[in-house]
Amino acid sequence: MRKIIALVFVFILCSYVARAAIFTVSSSADSGIGSLREALQLAAANGSAETDYIYFNITNQPVLISIVSPLILSSNLVIDATTLPGPALGLSSAKVTLKTSVSYVSDVTPIGFSGTSLKNLEIYGFYFSFFANAASRSSTPISLNNCENIIIGAPNKGNVYGNIDVNLSMFKCNKIKVSNNWFAFNPERTELLGTAFGSMLRFYQCDNILIGGDTKAEGNQCGYIYRGMLITGIDPSTQSVQQRGEICVIKNNVFGDELLKGGLSDPHIIQNFKKVELLNNFTSMSAGFSFKDISVGMLIQGNSFGVGALNTQGSYAHSLLDFDACNNVLIGGKDAGQANILANNKYGGFGPGIYATNCGDILLQRNSIYCTAQSIVYKPENSKVELPVINITNYSNGVLTGTATPNSEIEVYTDGECMQCEAKAYAANTMADASGKWTITIPSDIGFTASASINNRTSKFLGLSFLAGNVSVKNTSCGLNNGYIKGLKVIGATRIEWKDSKGNLVGNTEELINVKPDIYTFQAFLGTTCKTQTLSYSVKDGQPQLFTGIMLISPENCNKEDGGIKNLFISNQNDFTTKSFKWIDEKGEVKGNSLILSNVKSGKYTLQLTTADDCVATFGPFEIPAKGVPLIDKVKVNITKAGCGSSNGSITNVIVSGVGKIKLVWKDEQKNIISQESELVNVPGGKYFLEVSDEGICGAAVYDFEIPILNAITIDDQTADIQNASCIADNGHIKKLNITSASTGFSFKWINESGIQVGDKQDLENLAAGKYTLIVDNGYCTANRTFNIIRQSSITYPDFPFMITPATCNLNNGSVKINTADYHENIEFRWLDREGKEIGNSNEILNLSEGDYQLYLRDENKCEILYKTYVIERITPLSIDPESTHITNDRCGMGVGSVANISIKGGILPYHYTWRNTDGEIISTNIGLDNVKEGLYFLTITDNSNSTCSEQSFNFTISNSGEIISPPIVYPSLLCAEGEGIIRANANTSGMFNLYDKATNGKLLASNETGFFKLNILKSSTFFMSLANGTCESERAVVPIIFSEKAIEIPNSISPNDDGVNDTWRISNIDQYPKASIKIFNRNGNVIFTSEGYQKEFDGKTNGRVIAAGVYFYVINLAPDCKQYSGSLTIFL
Repeated sequence: MRKIIALVFVFILCSYVARAAIFTVSSSADSGIGSLREALQLAAANGSAETDYIYFNITNQPVLISIVSPLILSSNLVIDATTLPGPALGLSSAKVTLKTSVSYVSDVTPIGFSGTSLKNLEIYGFYFSFFANAASRSSTPISLNNCENIIIGAPNKGNVYGNIDVNLSMFKCNKIKVSNNWFAFNPERTELLGTAFGSMLRFYQCDNILIGGDTKAEGNQCGYIYRGMLITGIDPSTQSVQQRGEICVIKNNVFGDELLKGGLSDPHIIQNFKKVELLNNFTSMSAGFSFKDISVGMLIQGNSFGVGALNTQGSYAHSLLDFDACNNVLIGGKDAGQANILANNKYGGFGPGIYATNCGDILLQRNSIYCTAQSIVYKPENSKVELPVINITNYSNGVLTGTATPNSEIEVYTDGECMQCEAKAYAANTMADASGKWTITIPSDIGFTASASINNRTSKFLGLSFLAGNVSVKNTSCGLNNGYIKGLKVIGATRIEWKDSKGNLVGNTEELINVKPDIYTFQAFLGTTCKTQTLSYSVKDGQPQLFTGIMLISPENCNKEDGGIKNLFISNQNDFTTKSFKWIDEKGEVKGNSLILSNVKSGKYTLQLTTADDCVATFGPFEIPAKGVPLIDKVKVNITKAGCGSSNGSITNVIVSGVGKIKLVWKDEQKNIISQESELVNVPGGKYFLEVSDEGICGAAVYDFEIPILNAITIDDQTADIQNASCIADNGHIKKLNITSASTGFSFKWINESGIQVGDKQDLENLAAGKYTLIVDNGYCTANRTFNIIRQSSITYPDFPFMITPATCNLNNGSVKINTADYHENIEFRWLDREGKEIGNSNEILNLSEGDYQLYLRDENKCEILYKTYVIERITPLSIDPESTHITNDRCGMGVGSVANISIKGGILPYHYTWRNTDGEIISTNIGLDNVKEGLYFLTITDNSNSTCSEQSFNFTISNSGEIISPPIVYPSLLCAEGEGIIRANANTSGMFNLYDKATNGKLLASNETGFFKLNILKSSTFFMSLANGTCESERAVVPIIFSEKAIEIPNSISPNDDGVNDTWRISNIDQYPKASIKIFNRNGNVIFTSEGYQKEFDGKTNGRVIAAGVYFYVINLAPDCKQYSGSLTIFL
C-alpha cells in the first residue's frame, strides 16, 4: 500500500512541474473537480510567468453556473466561455450563464469575478444574470482593484448583462478595453433587463480607457438602465478628486434600443481626464454625456443623439452634451463624417442642445442640432475666454448681412421642423472682414441660424427669443379703438407679425396699439420659416354692461325715504377697472355711491359708472314709486315759462288723487307759503314745492316743480376741461364749458376773487390757484358760475427697487438702475451729478465715476421732487503686494516649494483662487501654494464684483536647490545559480534607492524607497546603487554579487499547538531565494500549502484550521538550475 501512495505522490509532483497553461471547465458546480472555481485556483497556483487559459467543455446545456462566493482572479489569464461547444445563447455570442445565490449587500460588493493587483486579464462569453439573491437589487459581477491590461469582451466574444445594478466596477485600473458587450438585455434581445438603481459601469481613478473600439463590431450596446457610465478620478469614499487620467475614448457604441423602447435615464458622467474622445456613437431614447474637468483637449465627432427610426421619441437628456471646466473642445469638424447630430432632447423642457459652464475654448463645426427642449443651440455660461459675437443687421430676399468678431468664420444653418430657430443642416460659410462686417446669400424660403468662430471658439448661435413675463393688455374703453398689447420683448427677429382673428396683418412691431376688441396672435421670424411659437392675447370691449334681469325696486312707503334699487350686476367687470358709481336723482343730486341704492325718496334715478379711464357709462333712469301718499299725475301738469326778470310763469292742470278730502299748499325755494290753490300762476321762474295731504295715514306728500326762465342761460361743466395749477407753474385753465340758451349771442366776463376782471372769452387759461367767476349775458338774461382752481402738490413715491454697480477696473463704468415696472403711473426721470449737471432722463444711468447722484422724479402734472441720492463707489482692481509674498524654492526636486503670505488688495470679497501649472491643470484653490516642484505657476484671483477686471492672473517661479547625500550601504547578494535574486541596502536612511548597471551614466534598472530589489541576475551582471532625495543623488555604491549556493536547513517536524515552541515550519536561509517554490502535499497527493517566496511560514493550518497530525510531503525548488529539496514533514499535536 505504501508503494502505491508513493507512486501517486510522484505523479502529482510531475504534474505540477509540467505547468499546464490550459484549464478546462467540465462541471457547472460551484466548486470541486472540473468547476470554474477549481480552474481559477489551478491557474493562480500555476503562477503568472505565462498566460493561462480557461476553456469550457460541459455536456449538459444550456450551462448555468450558480456561485456561492466570489471567484478570485489572477494575472495573465484568459477566461473564454465562447469555447463551449454548441450554440450561443439567443442572438448573443455568450454561451455560459453565471448567477449567484449570495444575498445582496451593495451594488458594488464583489460577489462575481474579483481581482486585486493583477495584470493581463481577459473575460469573454458570459451572460451575467440577476447577480444577487435579492428581489430588486443586484451586485457587480466583475470587480477589479488596482489592475492593468484588462479586456472585457471582443467581437464574437461579448458578454451580456441582465438585471444588474453595476455591470462593471473598477478602481485604480489602467489600460482597460470594454468591447462588444450587451448591457441590460436578455441574450435573445427580446427584453430590456435594466434596474431602477443601475449603472452601465463605474470606473474610479482609472486610466487609458477604451469603451468600444475602432470598428462597429467592437462597440458595446446598452438598453434600459437608470444611469450611464461613471468614469471619474474621484475617490468614492471621500468624493474628492484624487487623479486626472491621461485619456478616455468612447467609440462606436450604441446607447438605447428603439425597438424595445428603452435607454439610459441619467447621462454618462466622464470627468477628471486630460483628454477625452467621443467618436461615432449612437444614442437614442437615452440621456447624453456630461463632461467635467477635461484639462487638455476633447474630440467629439461622428456621434448621433436622438435620431433614428423612432427619433420623435427624443432623448431624456436636459442637454445632450454638457461641459463643466473643460478646455480645447472640438465638436464636429469640416470633413465628412465628423459632424454630430444632436436632436430631440425633450426631457424637462428646458435643455439646450449643448451646455457649457466655466470652460475654455469650445469650437463647433458643421453639426446638426435641432428640436431641442430649449430654443438654444449652444449655451455657454461663465466662459473663461472671451467668446466671439455675431449679429444680423439686415435680411432681404435671401441676402443676409451682419456683424461679428473681426476675421471670424461665419457658418449659416437651415432651420428644422420644430418651432424654434435651429441649426439642422449646414448651408454655407463666409468670413467676416477686418471690421467685422459679413454678407452671405442663402435660399430666400428658409429659416436659419448662424454662428461665428475664431481662435477655436464659437459664439452663441443666432436665435429667436422673447420675454412675455411683463406683457400688459389694455381693453378698449369709452367705445374707442384704444386697446393695446405692450411689454413683449423680442430678441433676434427679422420680422414680427400681429394678426387679428380673421388672419389680417395688423402690426409688425413689439407693441400693438390702438386696436379694437378682438383676439390677436403674435409670431416673430428669423428668415422666412424660422419662427417662435404663436402667442394669443384677447383685447376685450371695456364698455361696462349692466345686467338688470333680476333687478328689484322697492317703493317709498309713506314718505319714509325707504325706497331702493338692488340686484344689479356688471356683467363684464373683469374687462375694465371701476373708478366710481353714482346714483343721480331728477335734480342732479348724488344719492348713492354703489350698485345698491337705498333709503331714498320716490322718483327717477340714473346710475353713472366711471372707469379708471374716466369713461362714463349711464344706465336708467329707474323709477322708484311712492306708496300710501296722495299722488299727482305729473304727465298732465302744464308749466308756462316765466320771462327773464318777470312774474308771468304758471303751473296748472294739477290733478291729485288721495283718500277723502285733499289739501294743497304751494311753497317757494325759501319754504314760504305762496298759495293754497290747485294752480300756481303769475310767479317768476324758479323751483316750487306742492305739499299735498289727504285723510290717509301717511300724511302729506311733497312734489317739486321748476318754472323755466325764457332765454335762461345754463352753464354746464360736466364735460368741461378744468385743470388745476401745477406745483411749479400757473398753468391752470377752465375750458370747454357747455353754455346753452334759447337765445344766442353771449358775452363773457371772468373776475377773480378780488373782483378784478381777468378775461372776456369763454375759456380762461394760465391760472394761479384761486376762485374765478364767469358771468354770461345773452341780452335777456345773465348767469354766473364760480370755479375753484387749486395748486397741485407732489405725490409720494414708493421705495423702488434699485441696483447699483460700482465703478471698476479704473473705468467710469458705474451705473444705477431703478425698477419702476410695478408702478403704473407716468414718471419722468432727471439725474444730476455732484456738480448739478443733468446727465440722464431714464430709469438707468451708465458710465459713472464714483460719487453722489441725485434722482428727481416728476409726475404727469409736472410736479418734481428730489427722490433720493445714490452713491457710486469705486472698486480698485485686484492686485497683490509683491513685497509681502514669500517664495520658498524646491529642494532636490522633492516638491517642497511654496508661495505664501500673498497680500491681496482691491476687488470685492470673497476672493476665489485657482493655481495652475504650465499644462493648465488646476493644482490648488487655496490662497497659497504648497508642496510643489521647480517650475512656473499661475495664480488666478477672482473677486465678487462681476466686472471685466474681476479676474486677475499672476505668475510665480519656483527654483530648485540641492544637497550632498552619502552613498547607501549595500549587502552582498547570494545566489546559487543565475536567475532571480535579491539586492538589498540598509533602509534606515530615507530616500529613493536607484539601481544602475554602470558606475557612471548607464541605465537605471529600478527605483524604490525600500532598497529591496528582485531582478534577474547573471554571472556577468554588475550593479551599482545610489540614494536620491528628490533630484539630489549620491555617488553609486557597488553591489556585491556572490554565486555560491547557500544551504537551507529544513525541519522535519512541527507542533502547531500555539505553545510558542516549534509552532511554524521555519526554513533557515530561504529568504536568499525570493523565487523559491514551496509545496506541501497530504498522503492523497492534494496540495495543502503552496508559496512562491516564503513570505509567511507554514503554521500547520489550511483555511484557518489545524490539519490532522501525521506525515506530509514537501517539494522545494529554490530557483532554476538550483538544487531541488523534497522530503517528509511530520505534524505533531
